[in-house]
Amino acid sequence: MRDTRPEMRDIRPDLRERLAENAARQAEEIAEFKRKYDALEKSHKGALDEFGRERAALEQLLESENERHGIPALTRAQKVAVLVPLADFLVTKVQTHGPMRKDQLLIEAKLAGYLAGGNGRSLHITLMNVTKRGRLVRLSDQRYAAPNHEHAMFDQEGGEMQTLM
Repeated sequence: MRDTRPEMRDIRPDLRERLAENAARQAEEIAEFKRKYDALEKSHKGALDEFGRERAALEQLLESENERHGIPALTRAQKVAVLVPLADFLVTKVQTHGPMRKDQLLIEAKLAGYLAGGNGRSLHITLMNVTKRGRLVRLSDQRYAAPNHEHAMFDQEGGEMQTLM
């Protein structure tokens, strides 16, 4: 029995041509995105660099004034503590090291320059707020852990916040 259907034209060359056009348009779009991204980054980099220089000058002036008034200069750890809120520090520590007890977090916070001269009350309050907001969870064994959806805030190479040091 012979097939009586009309013979269909081979459209593969047309499809290849459309595929090539699609790839070219995609490459153009990517190139345009990169041009715009680079221009945007360049324009903001200048402003951010200027803010950084101004901040460094202001910090230096404040340090000089503090010394003049008899206030000791901040340690590097204390400067980091000023830059990173305690809540973010605690969440990052738990994400880096896994579930931790409150006393472990207290030691880590003190070593990093947080809670200078404090008794840990601010750590307790911060842990309660972070837990209430869902950034950490309290396990049945009283350790704190990061929920699965939370992502690390800093580069954790070597277990430290490398981006700040």
